[in-house]
Amino acid sequence: MTAIDRLLQGNALSGSDGLTGYLSLFATNGTLYGINNTATPYVIGPQAGGGGSVTSVTVLAPIPGLSVAGNNITVNGTIIITGTLLPGAGGTGIGAYTAGDLLYATAAQTLAKLAIGANDRALFSDGTLPYWGTLPAASSPWRTDTNVVNLVTDTDTVTIGSATAGGKLFVDGDADEVQLQVQANGSQSAYLATFEDSAGNVQVAISGNGDVIINEEGNDANFRVETDGNANALFVDGGSNNVGMNTATPDASAMLDITSTAKGVLIPRMTTAQFAAISSKATGLLAWDTDKKEISEYDGSAVRSIAARMPQRATMAHREATVTAGNALIAVVNAIQIDNGWFTQNTAAQNDAFTHQFYIAAGTYTFYAFGLTYLDAAIVTWSIDGGSIGTMDWYSAGLGPNTIKSIGSVVIATSGLHTLAGVAATKNASSSAYNLYLNHYWLKQASD
Repeated sequence: MTAIDRLLQGNALSGSDGLTGYLSLFATNGTLYGINNTATPYVIGPQAGGGGSVTSVTVLAPIPGLSVAGNNITVNGTIIITGTLLPGAGGTGIGAYTAGDLLYATAAQTLAKLAIGANDRALFSDGTLPYWGTLPAASSPWRTDTNVVNLVTDTDTVTIGSATAGGKLFVDGDADEVQLQVQANGSQSAYLATFEDSAGNVQVAISGNGDVIINEEGNDANFRVETDGNANALFVDGGSNNVGMNTATPDASAMLDITSTAKGVLIPRMTTAQFAAISSKATGLLAWDTDKKEISEYDGSAVRSIAARMPQRATMAHREATVTAGNALIAVVNAIQIDNGWFTQNTAAQNDAFTHQFYIAAGTYTFYAFGLTYLDAAIVTWSIDGGSIGTMDWYSAGLGPNTIKSIGSVVIATSGLHTLAGVAATKNASSSAYNLYLNHYWLKQASD
């Protein structure tokens, strides 16, 4: 400092006083004093009765610092320190910095600076001091002792709760808690999450309102549900727009193709009253009526039994019967019979048997058979679904063409498919054999 304005005993000293050298500053009783190399104290700044102000004080090294005794120093302006302000006095002990430098403590009263690291470097700790380093191939700056979050950079995988990756993103959660939660914004219009193929086509999407969209419209990707032992328990054909169950190739003509050789389809089962009570029934609605033991449907105006649509007459040709015992059926041509002949089992024997299946509605019927009587004909025992309905004796002492025999009051309990069976179990005492010469047999109601 070359000169300084000062006050001594109330008199002003000008810069021409030639005050030079170093100046030590100290304060007492609210007054800031300066002592230069002459050890003469000077008052710096205005004193009572004086005027002016101190706008700046420059302290040059090697002054060890500014020592203040008594009250605080209030400075209106700038104090410029050329030198080092030590950490113990509120400084850093460091006189120069480079952009990006980081400060850290090496001891209780010692600071040091760490230059900014190179590009793509991470800040690490060796347990004592920080340092910049390169991410190890199988480590992460976010990895913890319990692997809360672990980034494996060489495989680009992220694991949560595990050090072992099970995929690009793997969550190994704790028991009985939500493992992954994604919450939509209140005004979410975009998908909340999407899963896409390599071309960017959305295969699975979750909308903001919780809808799960599989195979977004416009894509032809298939959707498949696999179960234990069945690769196509449910299959949605994205190209044909239909559904298969137990098949990956649903028939193109069907919206739903259920394939099985061991299981059937079970429709809803309910009483007559329960089905009638269904409101706003759709035309074609079906249910199994547990009271009537049949399928009921709504035809658009009323509930009716599907059985009502079953035939109330069943006609069967003997030539189409299935032989279950004895020799095969043969045709006998003879103009004596209206059909120009009849059918019989070749070389007939006792207990020759045959069956024939037919569809018919539930009800009470009369069973008829048309054939030819003769002296070597048998008595046939008839049954439907295993229950006997009666017998017919086809013996006659002479030839009896175009004969019709009947059995009345045959009750068919349920509508649908039934099986008629005939057995040449016995014969008339006068008959010489067990032949049956038949053309047709049928069931019809009295009103028919």
